[in-house]
Amino acid sequence: MSELTNRQRRKGLDYASEVAEIAAKSPDTHTRRELYSVVKSIRHRYGYTRQQKKDVILRCIGLGASTIGDMVNETKFSRDDVHELTRELESEKQIVSYQLRATGNGRPSFMFTIAEEV
Repeated sequence: MSELTNRQRRKGLDYASEVAEIAAKSPDTHTRRELYSVVKSIRHRYGYTRQQKKDVILRCIGLGASTIGDMVNETKFSRDDVHELTRELESEKQIVSYQLRATGNGRPSFMFTIAEEV
């Protein structure tokens, strides 16, 4: 996930508006609902800067979201974006991750918390 330029963000948001206009003219409710879902996704992708996304992730962790899945559900950002942002925040020492393994099998889960200021 690279930082988008203002021009790229504007182009993406303009495209979302075009799709919303098409959705408004759709012949049935099901199609309209699906198109508006796409519009929401596009606006979510292009409407936030990288730093704003980090701020949203930090706020979610501060409010109790502790896993990648929790953050994806709360923010509606893609799993890849959340994973990448949490790695960045961890390298910046703003959050701390803890590996959880309930059993000896399978992939370990990670829990995230806000880093304590020392």
